Amino acid sequence: IDAQLFNNLDDPMNPRYQYGTAGFDRRNIAVVSFDYNLPVFRHSSGITRTLLGGWTVSGITLMQSGNPLSVNAANDNLGFGGGTTNHADLIGHITYPHKFQQWFSPTAFAQPAPLTWGNAPKNIVKGPGRDNWNLSLYKDFRFNDRAGFQFRAESFNTWNHTQFTGVNTGVLTGNPSSPYNSTAGQINGTADPRVFQFGGKLYF
Repeated sequence: IDAQLFNNLDDPMNPRYQYGTAGFDRRNIAVVSFDYNLPVFRHSSGITRTLLGGWTVSGITLMQSGNPLSVNAANDNLGFGGGTTNHADLIGHITYPHKFQQWFSPTAFAQPAPLTWGNAPKNIVKGPGRDNWNLSLYKDFRFNDRAGFQFRAESFNTWNHTQFTGVNTGVLTGNPSSPYNSTAGQINGTADPRVFQFGGKLYF
């Protein structure tokens, strides 16, 4: 058998074992960008209009479902070595508590019997999605028809939502007396918290 097959197929004898949801298959993605000119103080005059009128709010909003993840066997119980990957056995219904300590139920999986392939499909678990808002507030202070100064205040993850980015799918230990890892199904990564930045540019 060509050694490359072991690097590209989980089961070199059965390409169908590789079939499953693609790892980048996020089923739902919505991206919205917008600009809104604030109407307040637009018709004022003097210093009030200069400082408080003419501001614009813009933003980019991303909402997406989670990416698929695989749950694999704990060790090389097939005896092939190399780059082969054996899936876990699916023994129950997968539930999603959606908590930091347990995003999905690890007890839905078990270690396959020795010298057998696990029956869990590839990428069977859905990871956490994301709801992220980036907003900016800016205004142009014009000196004349060609020159001016733009001030910007920007925020990333504006609402400071905790956004999970990773899950521990190392569910199984291979030890019959203690089959599940203590951190199985636990969140192991988060996106950045809210960040503010200020900027300005002079144009002419």
